[in-house]
Amino acid sequence: MRVAFRVSTRSRDCRAQLGSRGKMAAARTAGIRTAPALPNTVSHIQLHSHGKLNIETLARQHGLSTTHFRKLFREHYRQSPRSAHLNAKMRAACDCLVYSDLNMTEIADRLDFTNVHNFSRAFSKAIGQSPSAYRAGKIPLP
Repeated sequence: MRVAFRVSTRSRDCRAQLGSRGKMAAARTAGIRTAPALPNTVSHIQLHSHGKLNIETLARQHGLSTTHFRKLFREHYRQSPRSAHLNAKMRAACDCLVYSDLNMTEIADRLDFTNVHNFSRAFSKAIGQSPSAYRAGKIPLP
């Protein structure tokens, strides 16, 4: 029981540090009219966080130019599509680190990072601690 509580707390901490889910929810509830393409795009980005993001294809699928798509996305969600994709990748990485026994290289491959070093650097920058420290549950001293 204690382990389950600790895991859910760490997972919640990861989501709190990334903050993108809160930004998207705030934009939706703030009364901002969202273009019909954007909610579909956000769910697509979150569901396909393991692959590469092709903004041109997403914009074309919804009948928007790339520039207009980026502008609408940033207006409504206060972050770029690339940032939303990276945040979705980091949430998936947090879940893999907590709930799986995959090693760092396998997680990096699964999330489509070019190598484990790029994954570790991106994770450390987004979460504030290394993937191995996050998995171990250690909090760095200030």
